[in-house]
Amino acid sequence: MSRPPPPLLLASLTLFFSAFHIGAGAALFSWKADRELFLNGPPDGEGFELRVCTELEEEPYAVLPRQWAEYIAGKRQAACVAM
Repeated sequence: MSRPPPPLLLASLTLFFSAFHIGAGAALFSWKADRELFLNGPPDGEGFELRVCTELEEEPYAVLPRQWAEYIAGKRQAACVAM
């Protein structure tokens, strides 16, 4: 009798590149706080900006634009009704 294989361990790495327009955003950048960086680049004129999120948001919907939060809420509600 053979032993079952060990569980497969999966890892994930997500790279997100956002379009350059005022409606783009992903909680790591803010048009209000980072406008100068977006329009003129890093202060030293070299390199690039890299930000990494290492913690989960306590309230993930709070960092979404209102339209996306409403869209997702509607889809979740429809899925619950369909069950």
